[in-house]
Amino acid sequence: MGMNYYDALPVGVAAPAYPVFFTKFVFCLVGAYDPIEMPSESVAVDAEGELAIVIGRRGRRIPESSAIDHVLGCTVTNDVTVRDFQSSSAQWLQGKAWDSTTPLGPWIVPYEDVSPDARIRTMVDGVLVQDGCIDQMIFSVPKLISLISTFKTLEVGDVILTGTPAGNGHNRTPREYLTEGQTIEVSIEGVGFIRNVVTSG
Repeated sequence: MGMNYYDALPVGVAAPAYPVFFTKFVFCLVGAYDPIEMPSESVAVDAEGELAIVIGRRGRRIPESSAIDHVLGCTVTNDVTVRDFQSSSAQWLQGKAWDSTTPLGPWIVPYEDVSPDARIRTMVDGVLVQDGCIDQMIFSVPKLISLISTFKTLEVGDVILTGTPAGNGHNRTPREYLTEGQTIEVSIEGVGFIRNVVTSG
């Protein structure tokens, strides 16, 4: 999902009343230390460090009160976004679903072991570009599970990317997009970290 951190909202923009959802596919995923393939068709590839929720129990129309019962655990991801394609229409799919662009891992941590004020940080070539707190989510993990399961049966192994805090390259002045050869590291306290090198796709 997108636009889920208060600190990432543009100045003067109110928090959304309903989340922005989009889809990624299995072929988008790479391992925690595998290369990220930057599309040759784009000049605006961006990193977004995020907490990912892995579903461990099938469900439909799940109430918030029991949503965590359906969670296997948490892991780390980088929701790499192809911004020029994303902005080409009102839909986000074409900016989010590129092959071999979304690292995930390296392990799954029980949800209850993750502090609600855990920091999430993204580094580009050793420079800190994102430093947020997961308690700043606009829509909580139970809320997201409840909303998604309203229209889709959540299956074991489904992964929910929960949004990114402020600091991505697209919203910097001037904008800072990824280039070939850069190393991106995303870490979440109590969950783990991923490290990936950007290569040409």
